[in-house]
Amino acid sequence: MDILLSTDTNYIMPTGVMMKSVSVNNIDQNVVFHVLIDEGVTELQKCQLKNILNGYTNHTVSFHKIDSNFMDNFPRLGEVKAYITKATYYRLFISDILPESVHKIIYMDGDIIVRHSLKDLWETDITKYAVGAVTDMAEAKHDFKRLGYDSNKGYFNAGVLLINVDYWREHHLKDAFMDLIIDEPQRIVLHDQDVLNITLHDYKYNLPMKYNVQNGFLWKSEYNQFGDKYSDYESDLKEAISDPVVVHFTDNKKPWHYEDCNPYGYEFTKYKKQTEWRYSPLTHCYKNKYRHFIANVLRTFHLIQPTKTQEYLYLPLEVIIGKK
Repeated sequence: MDILLSTDTNYIMPTGVMMKSVSVNNIDQNVVFHVLIDEGVTELQKCQLKNILNGYTNHTVSFHKIDSNFMDNFPRLGEVKAYITKATYYRLFISDILPESVHKIIYMDGDIIVRHSLKDLWETDITKYAVGAVTDMAEAKHDFKRLGYDSNKGYFNAGVLLINVDYWREHHLKDAFMDLIIDEPQRIVLHDQDVLNITLHDYKYNLPMKYNVQNGFLWKSEYNQFGDKYSDYESDLKEAISDPVVVHFTDNKKPWHYEDCNPYGYEFTKYKKQTEWRYSPLTHCYKNKYRHFIANVLRTFHLIQPTKTQEYLYLPLEVIIGKK
């Protein structure tokens, strides 16, 4: 089983925790983690990721270094979702980076926890497809006019992908990605996810939702963003959220932040406790720490309104797992 990760120096801890969750739940599988990194990742950080696999003799890691400088002018970096960096684009070039011996690979974002075996996902037949993916939590909210294709073809979330690397090589998809980025940057808002959807919407295999349970999947029905397709997804959605294989923390408030409200956030903590970051404290998702400190002081004295959270959006965990 080949698994693809992409990280920079800022995402080492979450990536390591995700790797731990994969190893714990796939102990009987031969796993190779292919980690795309740039020049900012240090030798110490590489060692930290290698140490995650101590005790798993059939799990190994291989690092692939990317020169990130040529991505400096890629569309909307630092905009839309400020926490997304150029590392998100690295996977677009895997057909040139990965060894020829890799024919298929599972890609996963760093803000993910794996709860069960990935064997069935790995064995999914996508011979005739470029990619297998799960629909995006906000499918009905995307601008299909900008994307340039019919909304009936849907929009997938690129956080978990089963990639047919042979297909990418045979059809020179790296070149297609680059042509889009260079020639039509105005069509790209959500970074590589838009690139992949614009290019591959006719060549995708729809995976069960349990392989990429995003935050919006766990929201109360009145807040869902599937639009008219909600009834089509409802059965798969209920099964997926009650026992996800993969939980994807898609909000900017991650489970290593105080502000996280995801009902499955405890899963991240469970695996974090099995790593060297077990004693690392939670942080705030806000960039301006001084401003956040002052705001907390003012709230303590009831001089400003309490912090608003998104907890109201979510179903209670008891409902999600079917115990209520």
